[in-house]
Amino acid sequence: MARLPPPIYNDITQIIGNTPIVRLNPKKFSVNNNTALQEEGARSHGNVEYLVKLEYTNGLSGSIKDRVAKKILADAERSNKIKPGTTLLIPSSGNLGLQCFKWVRRDVIIVTVNTYLLTHFNSLYSHLFRCYNIFVAISIALLARQRGYKTIALVPERTTIDRIQVLKSLGVEIIRTPNEARPGHSESNFDLAIKLSTEIANSVVIDEFTNQSNIQEHYEETAQEIYTQVEGKLDVLVVGVESGGSITGIAKSLKVNIPGLKVIAVEPQHSKIREDEAGGSSFIRKDRKVEDIGNNFIPPIIDFTLIDEWIKISDRDSYIMAKKLISEGFLAGPSSGSV
Repeated sequence: MARLPPPIYNDITQIIGNTPIVRLNPKKFSVNNNTALQEEGARSHGNVEYLVKLEYTNGLSGSIKDRVAKKILADAERSNKIKPGTTLLIPSSGNLGLQCFKWVRRDVIIVTVNTYLLTHFNSLYSHLFRCYNIFVAISIALLARQRGYKTIALVPERTTIDRIQVLKSLGVEIIRTPNEARPGHSESNFDLAIKLSTEIANSVVIDEFTNQSNIQEHYEETAQEIYTQVEGKLDVLVVGVESGGSITGIAKSLKVNIPGLKVIAVEPQHSKIREDEAGGSSFIRKDRKVEDIGNNFIPPIIDFTLIDEWIKISDRDSYIMAKKLISEGFLAGPSSGSV
């Protein structure tokens, strides 16, 4: 019998969420006990079943960040913090939008693959791709245009021209900031956004890294979807971490509903979320190719008490697994490979 098509919706935000899960071949996506990839012919994990939750099927920008943008704006409108004519200041780390999650259900591992807008990456991995995400900015810009808000995005200099062009086509004003300036430095996108909010009348900083709506969206919506789809039977949840909103919200909900659930966080090898340098310089030099998860500072909203294990993944392993995902027809990138 043919599947029923979705109903006619009354608002664009109604096509956000309820993303599907698809099975993977466990022999192609196995990892060893040290989390390093096994090459072709990797051993099977017995009855383990691999699944992917396709966040790129979110209908606004095609990213998990559609969820966050919808919730942040809805909550701000409800509390009268923003209204038509308000200027939204969006500091983007350049990493926003392509996180991954992986769950294990009694013999089931679930990997979520978020949206990957891919641009050619000229390096050792010349047949793979890399992109710098600004999907929160894109998602918010799409909704802002609908609601009558002006949008200014503060993005790193490394952000690719195609992403800049997308934002400009949505009427977004662009301000470029140094790549490695982190919060606390006057030139960071976060600090500059706060400064601009004091200079621009009727303006608000939209920052997913400090906004509790980020956590709440994943607690109320994403986690409930997962719980329903896997029928409440999960053993391990593995999340690629960037803002900390997804791992905190999902883990907070699922740990209550699934006693004994183990939560594992993943970030790139040279990311600083778990091992930030206390009192260090506001500029952190990093040498990593995986830019879609990880960060150069500790996100304020992340709850480390919900995380049972923390794993750092090398660029090489991330790209090898991303290539395998692509070979299976998934529009995936290195952050999905990391998880």
